[in-house]
Amino acid sequence: MIARTLLKPVLSILVGLLALAALIVIGLLVLLGHVVKVGIEKAGPLVAAVPIQVQDVRISLPGQSFTMIGFEMGNPEGFDAPTSVYVGAISVEARLATLLKDEIVLPRIEVDRPKITLEFRGKETNLARIMKQMKIPKGRSEKKLRIGLLRITHPSVEVAGLPLGKAIKFDLSLIHI
Repeated sequence: MIARTLLKPVLSILVGLLALAALIVIGLLVLLGHVVKVGIEKAGPLVAAVPIQVQDVRISLPGQSFTMIGFEMGNPEGFDAPTSVYVGAISVEARLATLLKDEIVLPRIEVDRPKITLEFRGKETNLARIMKQMKIPKGRSEKKLRIGLLRITHPSVEVAGLPLGKAIKFDLSLIHI
């Protein structure tokens, strides 16, 4: 009789703790996307030396996927175009178990509406300057990357700063590798 009387409150407490743990895990998963977004916006400019903005990041650990929406990379000083790279969305499916190994496996990468702006200033381009001023940490081992499917939809390239004065835009078709 006493055991039954004690069992009910103990079970209620255990159920309450499990529900709290589930809420914490769900909350962390939701916050993880925001943390990664802020990390990209803070660390990206330190590496590329240009402004970087991201509209949203969504991470699904059960689905082993990462989606970044509205990625914008600015231009170096002296270039007029508002962005050097814009991507509407990037979705990456990853085998999480491989992220710490020598070969990272990405079964699928989908890139939607990427727009690259190549702008000339004399003999220099915005993209060449970004590459030149990139600060990439030294001493890291190189990893191999195995991609199952790469699909790029609605890509475009704009070339600006040409002697003729008018930008040239190329809309490309689907790229499927």
